[in-house]
Amino acid sequence: MLVRRGELSAIVNDLAPPLERTHTLTASLGGYIAAESRDEGSVSVSMRVPEPKLDVALDSLSQLGTVTSRHVSSQDVTEEAIDVEARIQSLTAERDQLRQLLSKAVAINDVFTVERELARVQGDIDSLQRRLDHLRNTSALAELNAEFKKKHELGPVSAFFAAIGHGLGRLFVR
Repeated sequence: MLVRRGELSAIVNDLAPPLERTHTLTASLGGYIAAESRDEGSVSVSMRVPEPKLDVALDSLSQLGTVTSRHVSSQDVTEEAIDVEARIQSLTAERDQLRQLLSKAVAINDVFTVERELARVQGDIDSLQRRLDHLRNTSALAELNAEFKKKHELGPVSAFFAAIGHGLGRLFVR
């Protein structure tokens, strides 16, 4: 059970086409947009796509501009999932024993003690089940964060000073 994550940064001429392409691509792959933020010069989109489609999504989004960084990571959570499943089975057996004890309890004090312990065990089972569901969900849907920055074009004054800076730099470096 692998949890995969991808990150992509690219420089683009216009922000609208990459944003539109990100939305259509995510939907076509069976994923969803988890978060999106925009400002004047950049767009960041966090999406979830089916894990086998992560590389397809990265390749497609890479064609939208000049890629400045691309990173993919994987985390193996198999051992954790097996451990959580084993703990759920153990607690389920304990819960079943507590239910049998509750059905045989006669004294009010014993009933309250067993019910309190039963509630604690059921709470632990529910918590572990949510953790297992989360592990399964994150391994089924890969996370992909894409950032598109608008290409900066130098104005005439900036271009002049950039050329002077470049020329000065060449005087000192061979």
